[in-house]
Amino acid sequence: MKQFIIKASLFFLILFAFPMQISEACGPNDYFFKGYSFFNTNLVIKETPYVDYFLRFDDLYDAYDSNRKKQQVDNLTEWRGRFCDLVSIGDLKQIIYKATIEEMELLRTATKSKTIPLDYRLSKNTFAQHLKKNKCLETVDYLIFAKECEPHVTAVDEWTTPKRDSIGMMRLVKTGRKKFLKTKSHYIRMRYAYQLIRLAHYAKNYKQTLQLFDYLIPKFDKLDSIINYWILGHKAGALKALGKNVEAAYLYAQIFQQCASKRESAYLSFQINTDEEWKELNLICKNDSERAVLYALRANSEETKAVEEMEKIYQLDPSNDNLELLLVKEIRKLEKDFLGLEFNDNARQNKRQFNIPRKNAGNYLLRVHEFVKKVLAEDKVADKEIWKIANGYLYLLGGDYYEANNYFTKIENQIQSDSLKEQLHVLQVALKIASVEEINEQTENELGDIVRTEPLYKKYRDFQDFLFDKMAYTYLDTNQPGKAFRSQYPISDLGYNPKPEIVEDLLKLCNKEGKTLVERAFVQDSEGKDITNYLLDLKATELFRKFQIEAALETYKQIPASERAVYQFNPFVETINDCVHCEPVDTVVYDKAAIIERIIQLDYKGKADIEKGAEYFYEIGLAYYNMSYFGSSWQAMDAFRSGANWYYVNDENVYPHYGSPFGNKENIDLSQALFYFEKSRLVARNSEIAAKAAFMAARCEQNNYFFSKDCNYNIYNNRIPNPPKEYRTYFKLLVDEYSDTQVYQQLIRECRYFAAYARK
Repeated sequence: MKQFIIKASLFFLILFAFPMQISEACGPNDYFFKGYSFFNTNLVIKETPYVDYFLRFDDLYDAYDSNRKKQQVDNLTEWRGRFCDLVSIGDLKQIIYKATIEEMELLRTATKSKTIPLDYRLSKNTFAQHLKKNKCLETVDYLIFAKECEPHVTAVDEWTTPKRDSIGMMRLVKTGRKKFLKTKSHYIRMRYAYQLIRLAHYAKNYKQTLQLFDYLIPKFDKLDSIINYWILGHKAGALKALGKNVEAAYLYAQIFQQCASKRESAYLSFQINTDEEWKELNLICKNDSERAVLYALRANSEETKAVEEMEKIYQLDPSNDNLELLLVKEIRKLEKDFLGLEFNDNARQNKRQFNIPRKNAGNYLLRVHEFVKKVLAEDKVADKEIWKIANGYLYLLGGDYYEANNYFTKIENQIQSDSLKEQLHVLQVALKIASVEEINEQTENELGDIVRTEPLYKKYRDFQDFLFDKMAYTYLDTNQPGKAFRSQYPISDLGYNPKPEIVEDLLKLCNKEGKTLVERAFVQDSEGKDITNYLLDLKATELFRKFQIEAALETYKQIPASERAVYQFNPFVETINDCVHCEPVDTVVYDKAAIIERIIQLDYKGKADIEKGAEYFYEIGLAYYNMSYFGSSWQAMDAFRSGANWYYVNDENVYPHYGSPFGNKENIDLSQALFYFEKSRLVARNSEIAAKAAFMAARCEQNNYFFSKDCNYNIYNNRIPNPPKEYRTYFKLLVDEYSDTQVYQQLIRECRYFAAYARK
């Protein structure tokens, strides 16, 4: 399923010495709600028959497969019971679900005969042995008939509907009726009835489905069997298809309440469209217990305010298990609405994509809370502990941290269940984090202790995001952007688009005397190395990108020479065609400080030497060009380059990038390169140098066109681009003034863009 990013800073890896956990809620293509939850459904609810349908019924992909397996297990278990548990489940499965019709016909022949043995494929099967020994021909005939029906009524998966042969299905119904009437066993008759009614239903012959039900059911004794409810499901489906919604809904409610193997199907099929239908359905119910099930089913509709249904269930049946399940479900929804809302860095996305928080969620929380208080005051529920914990948590979700703390403290000694004691403690830890208003040395140590010593911190994975997001929010609120960034991200994520205020704040922190434990961790990377030099490099590079080269050089010089030498480049090489990933042929390399020193030196020499000035300025232009997005030394001024960003030009020149909170900023500014190429051309005493400078200026113009909003050219096709005239001034200059140079002839041979232009 999933892509992952590290939500929190790696500083805790060093400080607290345990593995970082990975957030399941984040990823480059993540379209799920992103928030926090500390209400553990595995702790706070009992294993009731309905738990999957109220609390875990979220993944239909898994639900279909698991439900199909459950039906199979229940069916095999019932078959085994009919044969006094004398045959194994595995052997039953082999005959009922895997054997072919051919194998079953051979089994029938062996069962009829005293002398013909079982086919070798079934000779060791205990079910086959039992059928032959006891001459169970009716059972074998039924199993053969069921396999003949199977292709018409089963699907490969939940998305596939088998091709229906309605004529063939009706032929089977006719044959099956005859077999039904000849069968003496009431149990096998019931099985035949199921096959016939199902065939008619899937053939969309709904009236015949009901007719078969009325005709067949009275002809066998009512037995204690799951098949009764399977048959009812098909009757309900036919009623629903014929517009008899109320009758169908009543049957679905019965199936939901009584039959685990068809509970999911009933849950999905239950549908009431109007208030009139609802009133009529309530009148059909025989008792309050049945009515309570109706309200529980309706409570799961997305449009329903479940607390209204909970109030009805409580009124009808205070001990109903569904009350606790619905309580937990509503609290999980309210967690999405309110828990950490002010500091959840995905809050805008949640609102935009899922409309969370919901409209009027505040009023709804108050209503749920009032209901919980009422339940506790009236003392009618069997188990008050979960209601007490919910009461305290609703104070927390409502932002009343003082009352939440008082109430949690009050009930600490009243909770007896070990699992609920854990739940209470988890919520107390969440409260401690949520209630932080400012972070000072004491607070940092307290939050650090949660990470380091709280055993439930690792067990409840949302604590990581919850804690770090809260820290980041609080740091930002107190004008500490560096700490806020390090609370959520590894320092390497800053390189894609360095924010000066974050860099400066972290540099200030690096130079601080008497750091706290947390602050010491903030100024280390994931390997425990000091980040000062990394920050200085980011600061200097950003100054370099803005062409503030003297300030950039002074900053670079603060980095020890041994550290500066890690990354080396040669941006002074000359090429005709762009190749961003080509290794330079020249073996001379420079670190960033040396590049700036050479640029300063070349600029000085260019101004001082009239004869060679053009060559020096040309070299500077090459350096700026090659250190841009378009050159092979782009890493001198950038941490990451994406070729795909040609397609997403924007005014800010910042592009989404996985793992970068501020996106990736590309270095496409060619203004300084163009300035020095033009300067070289103007002062050139040699037309060859002037022609080279004009060509490089033309490359700058062309790349400016590619990154302009007016460009619709795809750089990855083989067509020759045709930019507007304003992006072709230097190509025109080459043709008009430098056509007699060797450079011009070389360009005609090696640059097809220019050659195409020159031929016009």
